[in-house]
Amino acid sequence: MRLLLLSNGHGEDAIGAALAPALQARGFTLDALPIVGEGHSYRKLGLPIVGPTQAMPSGGFVYGRPAALAGDMQHGLIGLTRAQIAAVRHGRWDGVVAIGDVVVLGFAWLSRAPFVFVGCAKSDYYTLGRPGSHLWHERLLMRHPRCAGVFARDAVTAANLLKAGVDAYDLGNPMMDGLEPRGLSLPGSGHPIIALVPGSRPDEAVRNFQLLASLVEGRVLAAIAPDLPLEAFQAPGVHVIPGGFADVAHACDVAVAMAGTATEQLVGLGKPVISVAGAGPQFTAAFAEAQTRLLGPSIRCLPADAATVMAEIRSLLADKPRLELIAANGRERMGAPGASQRIADGIAARWLPSGSAATKRLHII
Repeated sequence: MRLLLLSNGHGEDAIGAALAPALQARGFTLDALPIVGEGHSYRKLGLPIVGPTQAMPSGGFVYGRPAALAGDMQHGLIGLTRAQIAAVRHGRWDGVVAIGDVVVLGFAWLSRAPFVFVGCAKSDYYTLGRPGSHLWHERLLMRHPRCAGVFARDAVTAANLLKAGVDAYDLGNPMMDGLEPRGLSLPGSGHPIIALVPGSRPDEAVRNFQLLASLVEGRVLAAIAPDLPLEAFQAPGVHVIPGGFADVAHACDVAVAMAGTATEQLVGLGKPVISVAGAGPQFTAAFAEAQTRLLGPSIRCLPADAATVMAEIRSLLADKPRLELIAANGRERMGAPGASQRIADGIAARWLPSGSAATKRLHII
């Protein structure tokens, strides 16, 4: 069977790239269409890109930002979207794997093929456990006869979707896959490790790094995406580890972060996280506030004040019961590793003849 991987964002592309080898191992042939950005995660795997791609000034962060949307439109967003819709409508796939939010759900519906939805963008933790993060039109698409299943990002969201008549599953969050340490030798010893995580967007990571580095002291390791210019990330007392996020994330005692996916991964590993709001375009005050609702007691958003941040770090490291609560909360909200394999099994159970009997075992009870 030939499947199309549809995704709309850097984190969503990374999830698609994590799913791809698992799906290929089960006999599927894959194409990809990243709706936002250039799809570097897919290109690294050598997957065919079946429609036009273009990086936009907003980086895909346009919700609630009319000026950012207007800027994208000036750079050809409408024409790009029309061409991508045409590519989806004229393609011929046996199934579509839509990864992200309502945008890719709509694209999947337009494909006229059966589709599954990996709903990594929304969680009912945003609404404090109540149904409501997925709106009526999203649930309508999820209940469409051609929708073969919805893989929610956590158990709370999946259970609420089931109550709304959606064929929903909780198989874990693929964000927690591929985080095995590389065995790097990390500098310094004898003190707790503070991780700095400034995000991976080139247009704000350097600003974020400079702000974070000014807030902390001690044994500080900065996890920098490997494709960012290393010479721009220099600060006294900070050891910069390019491409070493997994090693730093596992080793650290606390993280100070201005990131999306990386922050969620740190929480899933049981780490306490402190965030501070930045200028954006991604990590704004609104983004930071929403992240605290999503991740609960594992994260605190504080003012960008060194004394306040360091006092919180010292308080955290001295509070063993709080650290145990944070570790348990991370496991609950982000799930265990292996979700990519489980979701690939779920897709195979739906669409491969030999997998039909396995579907019942996957369903939430």
